[in-house]
Formats: sequence, C-alpha cells, structure tokens
Amino acid sequence: MRFTNGAVLVVLAALSSSEGTAQLPIDKNHSSVAFHVPIMNGMSKVHGKFTDFDIELNYNDTDVTKSTVKATMKVQSIDTGIKDRDDDLRSNKF
Repeated sequence: MRFTNGAVLVVLAALSSSEGTAQLPIDKNHSSVAFHVPIMNGMSKVHGKFTDFDIELNYNDTDVTKSTVKATMKVQSIDTGIKDRDDDLRSNKF
C-alpha cells in the first residue's frame, strides 16, 4: 500500500481518539498493494499488484511508536499484466 505522508497524517488525525489504540478500517475497494521492480539494469520497470490482500492497521494516538501494520498478500493473486510472467511468479520456483 502506498500513501503519501500527508495522506497518512490526515487519516490518522481524523481517526485519532483519546482511548489509545484503535484498529482502523481498510477499504479494499479503494486500496491497492502495488510494486515496481527495475529490470534491464534499471532501464525499465515491471509494475504489478496483488489483487488479494489483507491489511490490519492499529494506530495508537498517545504513542505512535506502539502503532502496528500487518499486511498479507496472497502470492497467487500477483498481477503484472503479463500472463507468462505471472504464471512463472506463481510457480514453485518462487
């Protein structure tokens, strides 16, 4: 999941409470887990995403160092837009 620092701060400030740690909801319909990997000695990039993922975000507004994020992506849901590459990445080689 990629956020700009400003977006994270706005979300956390809006959802802060005086009760300490709160589990924040993740709207999977409006979220994505995406990546890019350089190839060809950095001349190009492979872009991809995971379509099946779970994210648990616990924010502690009294001590942010006690906040946690747990992200789980299902490897079989990898999608780079290239079928042969995706099949290879889903294989036992990885």
